[in-house]
Amino acid sequence: MKIIDFLRKLLEVLWSVPTRLFGSRNERLLKHYSGAVAQINALEPEISKLSDAALAAKTDELKKRYLPAACRGDAILAFGLTEPEAGSNPLEMQSTYERRGDKFVLNGVKYLISNGAIADAVVVFAYATAGPRRVSAFVVDAKAKGFASETLLAKMGMPTANTAMFELNDYAVPANNMLGKEGEGFRIAMGTLVSGRLSVASGCLGVIEDCLAEA
Repeated sequence: MKIIDFLRKLLEVLWSVPTRLFGSRNERLLKHYSGAVAQINALEPEISKLSDAALAAKTDELKKRYLPAACRGDAILAFGLTEPEAGSNPLEMQSTYERRGDKFVLNGVKYLISNGAIADAVVVFAYATAGPRRVSAFVVDAKAKGFASETLLAKMGMPTANTAMFELNDYAVPANNMLGKEGEGFRIAMGTLVSGRLSVASGCLGVIEDCLAEA
């Protein structure tokens, strides 16, 4: 079975898991998912489900627009939080947005983003330029005007994983592409990172197992 076919099956399993993850009915499913992610990352790291998790928690309209294609393996999503000057403390981010009619206009640079140069859509976080200093989240089309990306090749590890930086230059996104309510972006980002810990931990286990096998 080709790797992309296996990934599609894996994603079908992932999205069959209900919101209440931990219970006797779901423990086996999570165990199988963790094992699958570990095995895949041993061969070709990395798998990231962060952007999918962020979308899954939000509006039905956005879920219907982006998640089915992502779960089929027909679309790639990315999670745009980290910036050149905002790594471990994302609240130091410099990206901004402002409301202009029925759109939000975004500006800023995101850095070290998994799938950043190959994604079809990216979940982006930015500060409002006016009013209270608050972070909001948006789903942006990576193929649209105002979005420019560059693959980062100088890495010590994960050579098969796409890592990139991208810039938003007066990028206009429809108002209904905001995730949740205005000002909920930081909560969405942190909640998504928590839900992604399972994939990250499983992926690290797979890489370590491969290192031991090669040693």
